[in-house]
Amino acid sequence: MLMERIAGWIFGKVQFSAEGGAYEKMLNHCTDMGLTLAGLQPTALGVKGWMPARDYKKIHRAAHHCHCRVRILRRRGLPFLLKRYRGRWGLLLGPALFLALCLYFFGTLWCVRYYDVPWQYQVEIDALLKENGILPGCRPTEQDLARARQTILMQSDTLADLSLNFIKGRLVVEVAPRTQKPDLEQYAPGSVVAAKGGIIDHLEVEHGFAVVGAGQRVEAGDLLITGVYIDEKTENVVITPAQGVVVARTETVYQSAQPLQFTAHIPTGEVIEYRTLIMGGRRIPLSLQPEEPVLFSQEVRSEPVSLFGFALPAVLETRSLYPEKETQIQLTEQQAAERARFLLDRALESESDTEEILQRSFDGQLTDGVFHATLTVERLENIAVSAF
Repeated sequence: MLMERIAGWIFGKVQFSAEGGAYEKMLNHCTDMGLTLAGLQPTALGVKGWMPARDYKKIHRAAHHCHCRVRILRRRGLPFLLKRYRGRWGLLLGPALFLALCLYFFGTLWCVRYYDVPWQYQVEIDALLKENGILPGCRPTEQDLARARQTILMQSDTLADLSLNFIKGRLVVEVAPRTQKPDLEQYAPGSVVAAKGGIIDHLEVEHGFAVVGAGQRVEAGDLLITGVYIDEKTENVVITPAQGVVVARTETVYQSAQPLQFTAHIPTGEVIEYRTLIMGGRRIPLSLQPEEPVLFSQEVRSEPVSLFGFALPAVLETRSLYPEKETQIQLTEQQAAERARFLLDRALESESDTEEILQRSFDGQLTDGVFHATLTVERLENIAVSAF
């Protein structure tokens, strides 16, 4: 009985009614034709019952022979359910496609979530994860996560520990910052010497004895503060910790050579973009891949893909190429001097120190088609270093 119901639902069945004429004779004729009838019930004008949908057309021959009128009352089964969605296959293909994508993206990284992680750490960790290939659309393994964790901890100076937990398509990141230890007064015994030459401006001796004074010129390696003295009572040599700040007026010289004629790479103004979709560990080009120019500079950007605010396990990588061409540049002496000054100022600004600059002087001369420039900078800086 159960199998008959299942077969009826798969192949479809209809409830029919036969009215008028010799409907009893029609039922006997259907039995002789081998048609399957079930659930027969009398009605006011005839009879009704169920039969397979594939046999319904055959019953018309028996009904026509017996002068009966046959019509369908109800339909049941999978064929009629699918017929209802004819022309609207998207309603059926959508869930099927969604299920197929879920199975395909099983084990794929969809998004990265940070829990109680400061913003500066998020930026640093996100960049290092991308360098190690951990980004939405990939399938990270335990070895990949362990390697990325080790790389992040080795390159970070402020993280004490890091956990990368891959749970149901999400990479959960938690960090433990290092506890800043208070600066302990640990002084190495010995002396303080000059790191570079200059004229002493002022001294602040914390431990030891100063051997130079303000206004005195010293050279690199000269003794500034000593931690060695002779005890007057015992005449023994005593070594004490030496520490202090010695601010001197120093002079630093920057040099640059700028030829009047040189070859430069000039951007053409054209931009060539390559867009690639990284999904499921695969790289899918989204545009035609034109031939790369010989000379170019490039910029690579990666953006997570989302649909209506819902993160997808994919990353859109945009690689922008800026073609360049070689051009012979001919400068005048004034233009060469201005370019040399610009290069020297940029070299000065790129230094990480923040010492007070007192004054700067620029000088240069043209020799054999090359403008030789010199930038002299005077500043106040601490030149004291410990000698071990």
